[in-house]
Amino acid sequence: TASTLIEAADLTLKQAQNMAVAAEAKAKELGINVSVAILDQHGNDKLLFRMDDATCGSIKVAMLKANTSASFRISSKQLGEKNLTQENHAFSHFPEVILLPGGLPITLGENFVGGIGVSGGTSDQDELVAQSAIKGINSNN
Repeated sequence: TASTLIEAADLTLKQAQNMAVAAEAKAKELGINVSVAILDQHGNDKLLFRMDDATCGSIKVAMLKANTSASFRISSKQLGEKNLTQENHAFSHFPEVILLPGGLPITLGENFVGGIGVSGGTSDQDELVAQSAIKGINSNN
């Protein structure tokens, strides 16, 4: 019997850089300054940046949002909503987890490759910036 080896896709530095360019462009369009954290599928840092005039606190929040989405493979917003349906609100007690919008899992095709977190705007703005970043993953800058 032949077996097939399926390799997990990796998020490349170029793809993370493309995401950063797209995130910055969307943030500028919205008139906000954000921090963005991009993690690989193992939860390790791939790229982190803070736009000029973004608050220092936004760095940690972006990292928490990225970690949340990378760890649970769903958006930090969805995890927050799921948390509300649980009697003990268990996800509220996990270290390094934040239940605010702006964290999204990153997929390439069917492959999970990491998580992105954005902080600095409103919850809706952070989510829009993260979505734009993911859409720009394979752009040719």
